[in-house]
Amino acid sequence: MRIAYISYEHPFGIDGGGIGTYIGIISEVMSEKNHCVEVFSGSRDAVAQIRNINNYKLHLIPTKSKNSFKDDVLEYFSKIHDHKPFDIIETAEYSADGLNIKKKFMDLPMVVRLHTPSYIVKSLNDNNNSLKQRLRFIIGALLRFRKVTLFWKYIKENDEEFEIFNLADSISSPSTKLIERIQKEWSTTRNIELIPNPFIIRKKLSQIKFNEEYITIAFIGKLEKRKGILDLVDSIPRILQYNPKIKFLFVGSPSLSPINGMDMETYIKKKLIKNKNSIEFLGFVNHEKIMSILERSRICIFPSIWENFPYTCLEAMAAKKAVIGTYSGGMAEIIDHNVNGFLIPPHSPRSIVKTILYLAKNPHLIDQIGERAHDKILYAYNKHLIGDMTENLYTRTLRNFG
Repeated sequence: MRIAYISYEHPFGIDGGGIGTYIGIISEVMSEKNHCVEVFSGSRDAVAQIRNINNYKLHLIPTKSKNSFKDDVLEYFSKIHDHKPFDIIETAEYSADGLNIKKKFMDLPMVVRLHTPSYIVKSLNDNNNSLKQRLRFIIGALLRFRKVTLFWKYIKENDEEFEIFNLADSISSPSTKLIERIQKEWSTTRNIELIPNPFIIRKKLSQIKFNEEYITIAFIGKLEKRKGILDLVDSIPRILQYNPKIKFLFVGSPSLSPINGMDMETYIKKKLIKNKNSIEFLGFVNHEKIMSILERSRICIFPSIWENFPYTCLEAMAAKKAVIGTYSGGMAEIIDHNVNGFLIPPHSPRSIVKTILYLAKNPHLIDQIGERAHDKILYAYNKHLIGDMTENLYTRTLRNFG
């Protein structure tokens, strides 16, 4: 098959997060299965580049923003597709990067890979939707004789991500939880194929060992409300009260905090001013440097309010770290509680305190859990298993497309 992946993000282009990680891995997996794979991704450079990476071709296309990428990639993709047509394309629902391509080439089969739609991300992060603020907005609009548009109300028919979902010839999702949520909230009966995210364990990743006398706990991900960062922050003073030999490492770019005009990192530093010697912020770290973070950590915590199927969780487990996740979302499908990790309820600082202090008192469990976590990633999400599942989906899509 001649396969094209359309994604604004890629680890060697604009390294944004889980979508880019997935594109980098699945492209390598499918090229190893002897398919011809080309990736069309964004770049902040002024000139387009073509790179050969892991037996697939990466097109880095200059673009000003995520929003402009849809138009920029269409022109570039069209020239290549017209010269030598692709059999199938895959793109994410998030940002609808491949929407314009599908609209132009309706005869080209498209698989949409679900990650987490923007409306879900926005609803989980929203700090500004109090009743008082909504009433103020409505009254202000009426006083100015303007049409009242309820900006907080989600209308799926106006959503490009919902549009590309409906245009898809096949749809896949890494977690059952996301399938259930999409089918309910988008009122759809469309079949969505369950295919977990693939993960390739590099040799260095599986050999990582901690090298500190302190127990370092890493939070890796964007510093935002939906990631459960506020619950973790609330738990830290109580943890340190019982065990001052614990340090916390925050890895990720800050988003908005509950205080208007203040970013999340600044907010956390102010809130934890008495614990400043036990916390450290590294900001955004690209994918290649994650190993150095994991080398410093014994435990990784992802206390998300809701999560799909985070690569940070897979990476930490592959590196033999004891991982704490939540029951809400796809992490409950990755982690087997008390076997290869720990699951806690979302919005529960008390559970965070209890689990971390339990592990600190029983450090031998950290290593045991970490070994089992590594084994789970090895057998459940390896490139051979997920590659076959993906290949089968593409084959069925082409057959059904006719």
